[in-house]
Amino acid sequence: MHSGKSSVAEVIKTFGVNGELVLKLYSSFPEEIDLEEPVFIDIDGIPVPFYFKAFRFNGKSKAVVVFDDFESELLAEELIGKIVLYDDELLEDENDEPSPFDFVGYKVLTHCDTPQMIGTVEDYYDYPNNPLFQVLTADDQEILLPVNEDFIVAIDDEQEALYVELPEGFLDIFEE
Repeated sequence: MHSGKSSVAEVIKTFGVNGELVLKLYSSFPEEIDLEEPVFIDIDGIPVPFYFKAFRFNGKSKAVVVFDDFESELLAEELIGKIVLYDDELLEDENDEPSPFDFVGYKVLTHCDTPQMIGTVEDYYDYPNNPLFQVLTADDQEILLPVNEDFIVAIDDEQEALYVELPEGFLDIFEE
């Protein structure tokens, strides 16, 4: 497509009236994005640079963004269906540290002599100052588990398991 750039997302719709857009993220989308670096949108065959004014993940495969100078719904609508590109050199610089998204599908168990299954990580929500795992129990109950080293005390990649120590009564909050 464009030398030195890879497709990482697609603009799929507007969100709200302040120029917010929803991006469908491809598997090639970087796990951490440098907001100081531009992404590029293919407009009439030319990669045009865009800078993020705001960016937040919305689950594992979407993000809600606002681009500088595209702060109205009318301007944002022009980008629907466009492909988002990212500089290949920046993609190669990503380190090998695991992303919270890597733990989707992992089992969540209590950390004790006889671990008890709590559920499975279904999604990750990247909320500022409060990232959460969405955990689904065997009886389809949803638990929002803070991604916090005080709670998650061990990770077993071979067994795809997270071991947690939760405050007393934490799981009771989610019972119906």
